[in-house]
This record gives sequence, C-alpha cells and structure tokens, in this order.
Amino acid sequence: MVDNSMIDIIQQGATLAIDRGRTQIIDGEIYAVEHDGMLRIKYLYNRPGGGLRMRSHNASEHPDEYLNHEERFEQSFKIVGWVFWWSTLNNRRPPVPLDEHLLGWEGSKSEPEVGN
Repeated sequence: MVDNSMIDIIQQGATLAIDRGRTQIIDGEIYAVEHDGMLRIKYLYNRPGGGLRMRSHNASEHPDEYLNHEERFEQSFKIVGWVFWWSTLNNRRPPVPLDEHLLGWEGSKSEPEVGN
C-alpha cells in the first residue's frame, strides 16, 4: 500500500496477499484493482447496469468513486483479485541490529574447521 486510503485497516507499506482467481465482486469485500494504470486497494460494491462503487476505509479523505459500465472499459478498469490477507511491520521501534556474536556467526565467513 502506498497511500492512506485504507488506513486504520491496511497501513501504508503493508504487504498484501491477493487471490487472482476471485474477481467476481462480493459487495463490501476488499479487492486489488488496476484503474488507469494504477494499482488500487478498495472495497467494491456492484451497482445496477454493470457499474460499481469503490469505497476507501478512509472515506473522509478519499470519497466514494462510482463507475458505470462504459467508464469501466474507458478507464481500463480491471479487478486483479480479492485481498484476503495483509501484514504490516511495526514501525514504532527501529530495527534491531544483527549481533553475529550472539548468533554464533562470528568469524564464519569461511568453511568451518573440521577436527581430526
């Protein structure tokens, strides 16, 4: 995720798992979509006549978007798949430096010595 449109549920920088075989919209589920060349993550809802509504979790900054059947084709809209899993690393703490001594890796750049 590169924007804040799904913040509070999917954080910026999250890793996503997408089931590319599930592209039929079930109202209110989260999908990855390609829209005018951009990958976007949105809640999708069917609308009459083949249209759809894209909803962000952060609706105060990202209002609902509506596409009718014709606009879906004109704007190169494609459902990539259903987002079924996501994970975000905790960024409140800095990364822990690797301590090779504690891991027993100190001086192990070459082959280990074999005793006689």
